[in-house]
Amino acid sequence: MDLAPLLTLPPELLCQIFESADDFSVVAALARTNRRLDAIWRSNTISICKAVIPRAISHLPDADRLAEAEDEATTGHLLRQDDDDGGSSHTALFRAKRLLGNARCVSAARDIWVNACRFHGFPDGKNNCHMRTSLGENFEHVYYVIWTLGLMVPVVMAPRLRDQA
Repeated sequence: MDLAPLLTLPPELLCQIFESADDFSVVAALARTNRRLDAIWRSNTISICKAVIPRAISHLPDADRLAEAEDEATTGHLLRQDDDDGGSSHTALFRAKRLLGNARCVSAARDIWVNACRFHGFPDGKNNCHMRTSLGENFEHVYYVIWTLGLMVPVVMAPRLRDQA
């Protein structure tokens, strides 16, 4: 495919193309296409991440709470960047990587759970178990909540334990 017509678009439109991507694999592929697109990705990382993350991660509010708990557990403060604080693209990338990594873990746990819940001896004899989507969605929500709580307990309890020592 000839990229010449695409590259004649103004940077604002190219940024909107990035922001309309369904997931980060599309963003990465587009950025690797040539130097100009890579430069647009690098200069608009925060806005692109904020636009793509809601489409790329199901249960985003749960994922955000988990990332905040991880930030606080590891650094003692939140790394979250608000819309107008001029946060660094490094922090935005770090947060996006954390959210996506956690989402992959939750998805893998869901797959393991679905495989562990397989029922055998269906009347059709195929030994298939079709998990309802709502059960998988509930599993992911609960997994995020339990993971978050597991991180929050030591953070909340640590000052009390120090006082008792």
